[in-house]
Amino acid sequence: MLTKPSKLAIIGFDSMTIGLVQRFIREGRLPNFERLLSRGVASEAFCSPPPGTASNWNTIVTGAHVGTHQVVGLSVHAPQDLRDQSSGFFSYHCKAERLWEAAERAGKRTAILRYTTSWPPTIKNGVQVCGFGDPDWNLWALVPRSVYATRKLPSRLTWACSPPPGAEPQSVEIEVAPAEDWQAAPDSSLPLLESKLVMRPVNGETKAVPFLIAAHSAEGYDTLHLYRDKSDAQPIASLHVGQWSPWLELRFVIDGEAVAGFARLKLMDLSPDGRTIHLYHGQIFPARGWASPSGLEADIMAAAGPYYELSAVCNAYDHGWIDEPTYLQEYQFQVEWLSKSAQHLLSTQEWDIFATQWHGIDHTDHSFLSGLVPGHPQHELFTQVVARTYELADEYLGAVLEQCDDSTLIVVTSDHGHTERHGDWLRVNDVLAEAGLLQYLSLELEPDQKDTGGYRPKGMREIDWEHTKAVLGHDGMVYVNLRSRYVHGCVPDDAYESVVCQVIRTLESVPHPNLAGRRRFQYVWSREDAEVFGFRGDMVGDVIFFYTLSSLGGHHGNFHGTRDRVGSMRACTIFAGPGIREGIVRGKPMHLVDIAPTAAFLLDIPVPAQSEGAVLWDIMQDPDKHAMRG
Repeated sequence: MLTKPSKLAIIGFDSMTIGLVQRFIREGRLPNFERLLSRGVASEAFCSPPPGTASNWNTIVTGAHVGTHQVVGLSVHAPQDLRDQSSGFFSYHCKAERLWEAAERAGKRTAILRYTTSWPPTIKNGVQVCGFGDPDWNLWALVPRSVYATRKLPSRLTWACSPPPGAEPQSVEIEVAPAEDWQAAPDSSLPLLESKLVMRPVNGETKAVPFLIAAHSAEGYDTLHLYRDKSDAQPIASLHVGQWSPWLELRFVIDGEAVAGFARLKLMDLSPDGRTIHLYHGQIFPARGWASPSGLEADIMAAAGPYYELSAVCNAYDHGWIDEPTYLQEYQFQVEWLSKSAQHLLSTQEWDIFATQWHGIDHTDHSFLSGLVPGHPQHELFTQVVARTYELADEYLGAVLEQCDDSTLIVVTSDHGHTERHGDWLRVNDVLAEAGLLQYLSLELEPDQKDTGGYRPKGMREIDWEHTKAVLGHDGMVYVNLRSRYVHGCVPDDAYESVVCQVIRTLESVPHPNLAGRRRFQYVWSREDAEVFGFRGDMVGDVIFFYTLSSLGGHHGNFHGTRDRVGSMRACTIFAGPGIREGIVRGKPMHLVDIAPTAAFLLDIPVPAQSEGAVLWDIMQDPDKHAMRG
């Protein structure tokens, strides 16, 4: 008989690909992955298209395609109103049963640590630490990721799933002046200079944090001293260029209540004349609200320190807010926090199922993966950044494995793959407008804004819904504005097929931006034609499209099975533990919908109710298949 596990640990690494795992194992960088592969089965995995984060972390734990669980993209519209959007990372958007919910029916207990799309908690028997995971913004941040500089830096870093007002990363320009009215001040060989950080909480009162610039050497200004107030006798932190502050506890007034927030700042630049300053901090989080049951936060902070999240960090890099070392340092901090948190939860809580996810590889792929192509001008540097990110994933994997005994089934997986960047997004709404399918209320368009998805990203022209027949929606989907479906609809039912056909013809006619005679889109399908890939129901688009790989790259908008020179759109999944064959790389891809039913079978728990995947019999050791199927 097949030996079966008694526990399950799902460890997610967003955007991980098997090719890079194998490459970095050969280079001796991933000892924990190497040991895991030696005692398990690794496989490429087709995601449930579209290959997006919110969609496929739901697919992994439900065993359902997007048309069934209904999380169709980074953002999700209300059933009857295309204009009413919210982040697709809220757990309540998922309409299919999750693996841990099915396990609870069998009396099992779950521990969740930052498994994206799992907040608000749906478990009733267990513990949970965070789990929202929107890559653009965080649900609990008191103050978003911010940069303060004496020069103008880009201020909009948002992607398709636009954060709510005030939650988007902030760029704040500061001015330096001679220091005045300080009760106590440090010695300085040059006249002290002063300024302040104007922190803008999402739902609170603006807070000013004053600082002094001092010269402690003959070479000029070299130290930034942060204070709570000008009357303080001592600074709360003193920074040199390249130095991080310790954790600082700052008080904010949020919705009329005083709330403690924890900040860590880095001085990126300070010129010897004191006139050029560049100071950065990640999101500032409170001490509570991000765990369940309430009160668990104190235990986590005692074991691991203040909560540490990394929404929009790759955008901060792309816009020049931080450099490569700072980018990697932030991920090192988060992996250290996650590792300590995981070890605390797994060693102090009763659990049968553990689920966690880390987004670092995805962010790194967006900004650095193209550099792995030989001949790239930053090939060596970018390769080292990608390699170091995989090393951090390996460190986190090792921390979790330390707490898993021999009875634990280990499932390491990604939600999709990634390919090198080839181009930029097309303004699909503009293409629809040129074809007479969409109409704007205004012709004005703010510069440097791109139509990456969603119906009205920040800065985009406002749509005239009463005269718009079709509109770009979620990842690679166009929606027909049906009168019978949407409160602002204008297309009668008898015109539906005609509009769908017009949209398809319009998109198929868009030329490739670089290759003569080629199309911009690899596939353009009606919803009915795309049903074979799990697209069904009113939440998915009426027309589904995928870019040609050579005209976009990345993962949003690409077909889920394509490969490239240094990447692949295929996810990577590894099974290891009781009953699993050892040292095998599967010769054919699996599907992410297969993870939940396979794990459920091995744990002898109910398969999630809406699961559409198959049990992977071939990964098991000498299975008695007749007994299994009986």
